[in-house]
Parts: sequence; structure tokens; C-alpha cells
Amino acid sequence: MNKFIFLIILFLVPTIDFAENSIRGRVVDVNTQQPIYAVSVTLLDNDQKPVQGVLTSENGYYQVNDIEPGTYSMRFSLIGYRTLFKNRIVVRPNITTYVEVRLEEQLLTSEGITVRPDFFEKPEDVVVSSRSMDFEEIISQPGGAYDVQRAVQALPAVVSGADQNNEIIVRGGNYGENLFLIDNIEILNPNHFGWQGTGGGPVSVLNTDFISQIDFIAGAFPAKYGDKTSSVLNIQMREGARDRFHVKFDLGMAGIGGTLEGPLTNNFTYLISAHRSYLSLIASSFGLTAIPNYYNVQGKIAYQISNNHKVSLLGIYADDWITIEADEAEEETQESEVKIIEAKSSQYTFGLNLKSIYSFGHSNLTVYRTINFWDHYLEDTSNQEVYHHRSNEGENSVKFDLSIIFSRYTNLSIGLFGKNVEHFYDSWMRPDTLFIYDSSGQIIDTTDYIYTLDIDRDESSWKYGGYIQLRQHLGTFATVNIGCRYDYFAYTEKGYLSPRAALSIHILDGTDINLAYGRHYQSPQWYELVLDSQNHFIHSKYTDQIVLGLEHLISDDIKLTLEGYYKYYQQVPLPGLGPLLIPMTGIMYM
Repeated sequence: MNKFIFLIILFLVPTIDFAENSIRGRVVDVNTQQPIYAVSVTLLDNDQKPVQGVLTSENGYYQVNDIEPGTYSMRFSLIGYRTLFKNRIVVRPNITTYVEVRLEEQLLTSEGITVRPDFFEKPEDVVVSSRSMDFEEIISQPGGAYDVQRAVQALPAVVSGADQNNEIIVRGGNYGENLFLIDNIEILNPNHFGWQGTGGGPVSVLNTDFISQIDFIAGAFPAKYGDKTSSVLNIQMREGARDRFHVKFDLGMAGIGGTLEGPLTNNFTYLISAHRSYLSLIASSFGLTAIPNYYNVQGKIAYQISNNHKVSLLGIYADDWITIEADEAEEETQESEVKIIEAKSSQYTFGLNLKSIYSFGHSNLTVYRTINFWDHYLEDTSNQEVYHHRSNEGENSVKFDLSIIFSRYTNLSIGLFGKNVEHFYDSWMRPDTLFIYDSSGQIIDTTDYIYTLDIDRDESSWKYGGYIQLRQHLGTFATVNIGCRYDYFAYTEKGYLSPRAALSIHILDGTDINLAYGRHYQSPQWYELVLDSQNHFIHSKYTDQIVLGLEHLISDDIKLTLEGYYKYYQQVPLPGLGPLLIPMTGIMYM
């Protein structure tokens, strides 16, 4: 009886949130990052008629209270800025909705050009192959399953690796070619049950409720981003509530957990959540075996030191494991040589951001540590070890980004970074039997062999470099972005320059032609480097990308985008060719 009661609760009470029907958020300048005061925030119904309106505070915050549940639009307007619309804002009973926006300064217009409201946001310094999505767009994506990576899979230029995996494959690329940034902190793989060299998994570690906005760039991205060859997923986490204490419990197919948030002082907020796989809690009641177990904890605290300085701390921890044991029938019939398979992995990330605003621009100092662990073990029916793999990869990093605004037309960005990268790799497999056949197909002999899987390495090294890029508006006619990036990896003793350039030409009212070029290098994976001593000096692979696109506003809220791209790979490491020794480690036991 208890199991049926649990299922009723699972599907009928998915979310409980002790809050009010409200919308709140913050408005900042996309270039200066300054909060914008006195922005008119208007709530609109389905007929685009005003329902409520408020103005942003001195620090850019706003809150609209006592809203009837339903779907609305929002308009953000202020003289001197391009009016921005947000569609499909869903207000749910007893839940607070968060909408944070970035307004772009409205440049001087020339005769014959009409200023139109903006329904479409773009990442800063990006002119092609990009898409910005807020929380509502993420959860409303078909097949998104409340997972930010699965939501991105529905975008043009992206395909999934497999139905049960949220890996992002972009424009003919491969696994592990996407750069993940969470509050400017690089994450190796933000998923449970992820594998080395990939960026996906069956279950996301991230709590989607924490996400304010994502910027996805499918190619030819600016010099600010590096060490990946295909794409960028830049995730911005919101801050905790500033009005009062909030608690939320949720129960669904992804797990069971809850969220706490609120202010500690007027300038100090916190946000924390924890989730656990629900199948692991009911496995014994249903007689289930081989259940994937996982849990994760994440949080963010933010402190406004002064009007121009803010510090935030982000923490993420995740653990997952699964054990598969052969049943008695299999052991008796010897249908399987493997008796026990254990797979464990865990990860944690801690990072600090110090954001500062100056009269001439803004800066961001980021310090973080991120590390992933893997432990896989196979045992046969005679209780002998068949295979094990124990490994970890981590980064200790500091980076500094500075944006200098010379005028409303000219912006110069400079960045420096340094990383201490570390890796431990212990992989072993018991020799197996190889049959030797004669020309007639008869077995004449046997021998033992192993796939070079007897490796025990502990390595560390440094990566460092920087970038510079210039954005120049040529009146209202065109925008030019020019940049260059340098990356050096001490382990391979190789450094690379990566030029980037982009041009956007405004040919007609609501019509732009966009062109971008970029060379994008990606360092070899640690497991590729340590598998053989000859791999020590592998070159970084790279892509040359050219993207040509046309954007046309059919109406204020409908945009047509057409793009063609050229993507050319060079220096890609391949298994077993020449001096490069990278054995295939995918193993199947029957």
C-alpha cells in the first residue's frame, strides 16, 4: 500500500513552494553591467494590455506582486535604451518567478532607420550562431525534461549523442567539444554518470530553478572563450531572494529534493538546494535491482560590498554510483563471465567571483577549483578482478576579465588566466585469451593479450594565456568585433594563437548580414596524453570556422535566421595511427 501512496504523491504533488504569486528580478546595462534605475517594467496580458507596472530601484531591482496565475508578457523600457520584451512569462500559484534582463543602449539613428522593440537577446560580442534563453524558455523546450542541455539539443546546429544522454554535438563535432561556464567558472562535465572526455550524461547535476539565463554559441565564438573547438554554453545562476525566506519541495522523475533561499542581511543573500534519486529510496519496496543512485548539493551566496563591488561564492557537489550483480541463474549457466560491475563517480566545484564597476568599465576576478573522480570495477564469477579504472581530473584556476568602455561606440576587453591542471589515471585489465586460427578456420593455439591497459600515472602541469578583443560600432551601419587569443599548455610545451573576427552589417530596417571567422584550439584530453609516453607532445586539435548568416525581423516578435557555415578540423588525435598510441578502451563482457 505504501508504494501506491508514494506514486500518488509523486505525480499529483510535484512541487510545493511557500511563496506568493510574484515576479522579481534585476535590470542591468549589457555593456557596463551597471544597474539601471527607473526602468519601466510593465506586465502585459495575452492581448498586450498593461496589467501592472513598477519602476526599478536604484540598484536595478524590481518586484511585481499579487499577480493572478497565468501567462504574461513583460516590457522593459527607458529612454536611451532599446525596449525589450519578454514573452511567455508563466506565473504559477504560490511560486515566485525570476526574470533578469540586460538592456542595450540605443545608438543614434540615422534618417530612414526605425527603432523597433527587441524580443531577441544576444550574448555580448557575438553576431552569429547564438541564442539566449531564460528560465521559462528552458523548461518549455520540447523534450527538455527540465534539463538545460536537453533544452539546447532542440536548437538548430545541435544534435544529441543518444536518447538517454544529454551530450551536445554541434555541427559535425564530437563529444567533449563544448565549453561549460557557470558564473564564469569552467565545469568539466555537469552531469551524473558522465565519462572522461565527454560533456554529457543521463542526469544533470544542475538545479534548473537556479538558472537565470543561458547564452549558447554554436560556432565562431569570440576570443573571450577558448580551449574548445565547437561551442560555448554560458550559464548564469540567479541570486537568492532579497525580500524574505523561501522554501520549496519538489518531487519528480529526476529526483526528490528542496530549495532554501532568502536574505541574511540587506546586502547578503543565499540560495541552496539538495536532491536525491527517488528510485534509490523505493528500490527495496518494489524489488528493483541495479538502481542508479545519485545526489547533489549546490548553493550560491552573494554579498554586495558596495554599490560598485559584489562578491559571490558558488559551490556544487555531486555523487553517483551503480552496482550490477549477476543473478544465481546466470552464475549457474555461466551466461556471463562478469559477476559484479561497480561504477562510481563524483565531482565538486567551488568558485568565487568578484565583480567591480568603474567609471570607465567593469572587471571580474574569478578563482575556482573543480575536480571529477571516476572508479569502475569488474569482478568475474570466481571473485577475481577483471578490470578496474580509477581516475580524477581537476583544475585550480584564476582568471581576470576587464572591459574598458571608451565611448558608446567603442569597447575593449582584455583577459588573463592561469590554471594548474592535474590528473591521476590508474587503469588495468586482466589478460584475455586470443585464439589463433589456421587457414581453414581451425583453432591451432591460444595466447594471452591485453589492450595496453596497465597504466598508473599521476601528472600535473600548467595552462595559461589571455585574450584581447575590440568591439566597434560604425554608427548604425555596422558592428565590428576583432580579437585574438593565446593558449599555452606546459605539459605539451606548445602555445597557440587564435584569431577571431566578426562583422554585422545593418542593410535594411530589421535586416542584418553577419559574417564571422574563428580558429579554435582544444588541448588533448589527459587520458590521451598519459596512455603512452609517445603521446607527450600531441598537438592541440583545432577548427577553422566561417559562418555567414542573414537575420530578418518579419515582425517585432518573429525573426528569420539563415546561416551557412564552413568547419575544418586539423590535428585531431586518432587511435593507433603512427606514433600516437590511444587504444580503444570500450569493453563489453558477454
